[in-house]
Amino acid sequence: MPLVKYLVSQGNNYHHEHVNYGVRGGIFYLLKGWRFYADVVTAQHNLWGETLTLGELTHDIGINYNSELRGPQRARSHGVSAFGFGIMMVNPFSPYGSRTVTKDLSALAPTANTAVMQNYRQVLMLNFNFNLDFGSRASTRGYQRINNEDKENGILSGSK
Repeated sequence: MPLVKYLVSQGNNYHHEHVNYGVRGGIFYLLKGWRFYADVVTAQHNLWGETLTLGELTHDIGINYNSELRGPQRARSHGVSAFGFGIMMVNPFSPYGSRTVTKDLSALAPTANTAVMQNYRQVLMLNFNFNLDFGSRASTRGYQRINNEDKENGILSGSK
């Protein structure tokens, strides 16, 4: 999906405008308990006062699995899985790390700085989850619908 951000910053003695063109795209695929995904976002720019920050392209890919509950637990689970696990990699195709450019747009002393984080590349994340349901009474009752009516004495009715 394409995006356009039009940024304007105006003060007593300055006026700055910046246009940020970008793209966000992703793929998401579900198959039984498996979830495959990939996401790409181009640089996000910010303009605050006379400081323009140019972000970095980010992308990630991952795969997750969530098991289904079986038996009497399934009836009261309301979409909760018994266990799950996943693996995700952030910036798998970034060989140099992350780079952020900060520009001071001041007419008196314009500057530009670049910050590079070499360690922010190919970040691997693992996740694990499991459901601890010991069959308590609260979980066997199921969800109770919310009753949002005021029928007590002293409550004024809005009907005529």
